[in-house]
Amino acid sequence: MTQVSLMEDSLHAVTQWGGAAATLGRIAATLSTGRIWGTALDREAVTDLCTDLGSAPKNVLEFLQRGMQIGWLDADSVIDQDGLDYLAIRDHLYQVGRSVLARLSNLDDMADGERREYFRDAHGLLASMTALLDRVGVDTTIQLRFPDGEAARTNENVRDDVVSFLANTAPKQSRYGAHSGWRQVVESRPDKLKYRLPMDIDPTARTADLTASWVVIGDGMDGLRDDVVAALDDVEPRDAIQDGDEEGIAIDVPVHVGGTYAHAKAVVEDLISKKGWNTIRQDTDRVTRALMGVLSHAPGRVSPTIVADALLGMGTNGYGLDLRMGDVRAGLARVASEELFPTLAPSVGKLVRALVTADGRLEAGALVDAAGIHRRTYATHMDTLETLDLVNRTDDGWGLTLEPWWAPEADRERADPAARTLETGDTILPDQPRSETEVLSELANALAWRGDTDTSAADLRLDLGRQPTVDELIEAIPALDKWAAPIAAHWPSETGDDTLPPHDPAAVPEFSNTTEETGTTLPPYDPGCSTATIGVESDHEQQPLA
Repeated sequence: MTQVSLMEDSLHAVTQWGGAAATLGRIAATLSTGRIWGTALDREAVTDLCTDLGSAPKNVLEFLQRGMQIGWLDADSVIDQDGLDYLAIRDHLYQVGRSVLARLSNLDDMADGERREYFRDAHGLLASMTALLDRVGVDTTIQLRFPDGEAARTNENVRDDVVSFLANTAPKQSRYGAHSGWRQVVESRPDKLKYRLPMDIDPTARTADLTASWVVIGDGMDGLRDDVVAALDDVEPRDAIQDGDEEGIAIDVPVHVGGTYAHAKAVVEDLISKKGWNTIRQDTDRVTRALMGVLSHAPGRVSPTIVADALLGMGTNGYGLDLRMGDVRAGLARVASEELFPTLAPSVGKLVRALVTADGRLEAGALVDAAGIHRRTYATHMDTLETLDLVNRTDDGWGLTLEPWWAPEADRERADPAARTLETGDTILPDQPRSETEVLSELANALAWRGDTDTSAADLRLDLGRQPTVDELIEAIPALDKWAAPIAAHWPSETGDDTLPPHDPAAVPEFSNTTEETGTTLPPYDPGCSTATIGVESDHEQQPLA
């Protein structure tokens, strides 16, 4: 199953990996469904596209076929007395998608020739649809999700399948002007090379643009990066270009590690503007930190895809109002429970989801019932969450706190200003914590005070003779590790706004291996972004494959 969402000029297709053949077919078929033709590629959009290409129907069709390399169109079926027939174009490509989808169930029984034909059709359809979408101004992002990313990464057969898929599919989604980049650079089959139009090359801009962004989502999937790099390095221009017999262009494939604060903020700014809020008037840093506090899967790392899901769940601002934390909280109702505080126990996500989907605050009994957990589990989790002010309680019941009182820019006072003290004199959550390290230290003290851990931050400080670092705290008190992400989210400058966090591998060229990515097309992550070039070397700056 592949899910598609379309907002203004951004289309996002999300599918779970099911092997190269099935995944390719599902994506291609989904991008040719009636939903796409009824929205992004409706009659008006396609008519405007054709008008831009020329006035003579046969010339326009020739450019669609031989320039953009849109398949399965012929004059007899798509041209009538009135010109190009939109419904005929739509129906031809729609039926190809149905044909690809129908063959999915027989993949294992296909002969070699049938399998090759299936791949040709699926690749051709995907390239045709992304070219059309790009031409009408729609940014397409395709997300491949791996629920068990570590298993996929360590299984040699699956690993090879994924790497081969990325290397053989991603570069095909490219264009130079309106010409297919792949056809102009890599294609070597004589019959295909005859089926293309002459192309003028600008000597100052010899680089193709990408028509789709690809995102790999899954725990540990960035471990594939070296293999993907090597596979894309093996994609070479045809011999005529390499030998200098034919003038060529380049397909640049920028790559970056995503899931950073900068990426999340880019998603926030993009989507809240599309929801009707003026980004200049909104504190997007504050919104980003609040979302990362709930959604981060590691310190300083969050899935832009999940951030986008939360923002898409917000209502539209039709009254010129300022964005409120209540709007953000309402958007979290769209997010699955396993994505809410993902570093904590699954039952915490269930509790939080119950809070954000309720019409108002929930009393303890109602919260337990809505979350579907045992009351003892509820008590264990809510005590620590309340200690950190990640949830709050009033006479009306429990609610979620997106911005705890200790966050640097919070405009709230702590609920209970009378801090408890340890025998050492250290307070449990002081009135004005000044850093991520201090909040984590005071959580350690609270856990020790409750008897949940044997060592407190105060004990560790006495042993070291100084304030321990975050890494030292977590090493000495492993129970803190799961809390590091939601706490660190409120200090992005400490967890890497402009640099990758220490636990991140360096970004490498070739393909985006973002561990949790994008609900929207993301900007390049410059400190770790580099570019692979297929074809003629070029310094021309390109859009990222993100």
